[in-house]
Amino acid sequence: PNIINNYVGDYNWYNSSVTFLQQYYDVDFEIDYNAYISSVTVKVYEQTLGVGNKILDDTIIISTGNISLYKTDWRLIPSTFVPDYYIWEKLREGINYITLTAYDHLGTSTTLYDAFNILKDTTSPTVPILLTPVNNFSTNFFMLTFRWQPSTDLTSGTTGYLFEISKSSTFPMITYSSFVIVTEIPVMLTEETTYFWRVRGQDFAGNKSGYSNVFKVWVDTTSPTAPILTSPSSGTVSNT
Repeated sequence: PNIINNYVGDYNWYNSSVTFLQQYYDVDFEIDYNAYISSVTVKVYEQTLGVGNKILDDTIIISTGNISLYKTDWRLIPSTFVPDYYIWEKLREGINYITLTAYDHLGTSTTLYDAFNILKDTTSPTVPILLTPVNNFSTNFFMLTFRWQPSTDLTSGTTGYLFEISKSSTFPMITYSSFVIVTEIPVMLTEETTYFWRVRGQDFAGNKSGYSNVFKVWVDTTSPTAPILTSPSSGTVSNT
């Protein structure tokens, strides 16, 4: 059999079987002699060219009848009586290298190593640590730059951070929010009040960290009233 790989590659990171099972692959199978395709199996390795540990042994993903060309896009789900997510659960965190083997009814087979990769990451990034302004910071400026330590994600990598400000420590309403790819953001606050801020990280697979601790900032740009002198009164003369 011939394996015709029309798939340019899957560079998306998957964090759940839900998104993974929505992906279809454009790899065709054909016979150019007097035979027909009987089945296609998949194997998964941790390195290229079938080197290293085998993550998944031969699993049938296509079973056919009397056809010489199979052009229907397919998903990585077993054709046997096991759950659709069976292959997904076998995949490791990180890069998985997919090997396909096509069989004809005469017992002849063709194998294609590294037909494509599957990128799996189900682990959330670490929680960011807030730096400045420090907690309970007070200022008479509206413009502030908020900074935090980066999240760590050893699989797909950190793609950015959700930054949020609220006027309540429980964040029932968001006063300001932004998704940034760096670990700081300048913000022009709009009024004199108490603000609370927090951050969470996100990786390339869409996994989100927990929220950071909540820090509080007071903004007060109004000068206090001038004191009124009471005693001794102006012009008082004293001999004591």
